[in-house]
Amino acid sequence: MSVDVHVDWGLTPDCPERGRVVSISNGGCFIRTEAVVTPGARVFVNLWLPTGLRAGEVRRRVESVGLGVEFKGDTP
Repeated sequence: MSVDVHVDWGLTPDCPERGRVVSISNGGCFIRTEAVVTPGARVFVNLWLPTGLRAGEVRRRVESVGLGVEFKGDTP
């Protein structure tokens, strides 16, 4: 589903990075950010939903555009 939502995310649960989720599904999301994160890295995404903080894995990085994140489990 296409969306346009500000999101806090990061390599740690405190989610120090900022970005925009532009696509989301039950299985993951795409975060628009210029941050450089290697595919396979574990990331945390604070979606401001009842489920709150989600842990995931970067599946792809599009240079200067963003990150494709696959959610892994319900909680960090």
